[in-house]
Amino acid sequence: MQHSDKNNNSQWLNVYLPLIAVQLLFAALPSFSKIAFRTFNPKLILSIRIGGGALIFYILYRLFFYSGTIQRKHYLNFFMLAFTGVCMNQFLFLEGVARTTSINAIIIVATIPIHTLILSTLLKQDRITPVKIAAIAVAFAGVFVIVGLENLNLGGYFSGNILLVLSAMIYSFYLVYSKTMLKIYKPFTVITYVFIFGFLETIPITLLPVFDIVNNPVPFALWWSPAVILIFGTVLPYFFNIIALKGEKSSVVAAFIYLQPLFGIIISMILLGERLETKNIVAAALILGGVTILSREHKITQWLKNGAKNPILHARPKKTKQ
Repeated sequence: MQHSDKNNNSQWLNVYLPLIAVQLLFAALPSFSKIAFRTFNPKLILSIRIGGGALIFYILYRLFFYSGTIQRKHYLNFFMLAFTGVCMNQFLFLEGVARTTSINAIIIVATIPIHTLILSTLLKQDRITPVKIAAIAVAFAGVFVIVGLENLNLGGYFSGNILLVLSAMIYSFYLVYSKTMLKIYKPFTVITYVFIFGFLETIPITLLPVFDIVNNPVPFALWWSPAVILIFGTVLPYFFNIIALKGEKSSVVAAFIYLQPLFGIIISMILLGERLETKNIVAAALILGGVTILSREHKITQWLKNGAKNPILHARPKKTKQ
């Protein structure tokens, strides 16, 4: 019993708490991105996120987490991880957010667990179970309650919505494919080299905006939003996410994305003074319920199996003689 409790505590410390932190940090990213776009080109923000992230991760890696270099035979693996999880994912996300509404972004990003579960099943890393389907359905219902179907504007924001859908699909591939390298290298090694490769891949996209900002300097006081995006919207969430991926299935890690709309509402209440409505409470219960079901999938499955085999639960009442 004590051994089981220790395992549960370790799972919460090494997987679930980092995942909750990831969703809290990512939930604020669209708002800060919108603020940054008032002054900076989305491609420049991409350069700051990936270039700055690569520099920070490399310095920390050399100082505190060094465990050798990666093997040459894995260069292509890291190239693909960087392309899907950093380069194209962030490029499509930032360009999509710039072309659509935050409401649309919330609901589209929430489709990542669906893509991830399907992909991980096709690659035989995971399997779809009735409990997982139920958990995703419950959590996704919560997302729709929060945003409301009437607010999903597809008309004038079509290009932005398409970019966000592609971003979600590509990021799902990253979540699934990263498991292969995490079996070989430590989490900090993986995320460091992913960002280094990602930085090299984004140079052709970000070179002109970088030259432009050098020739047309922006006042120092306006650089706070890119700084927040770099530290709290990039370095910390990517680091926490890779730790969680080491100890949990990619489909479970992806399912925690459903917490982002919930945190988005809370952040809006604190920063913008928006009121808490009944639908927010209902949505919060559904989202948290879905994530809880998925995080306890094994126990729930075992409970259902034991219930099905328990003759007491299925015994028919004896007829009494009159």
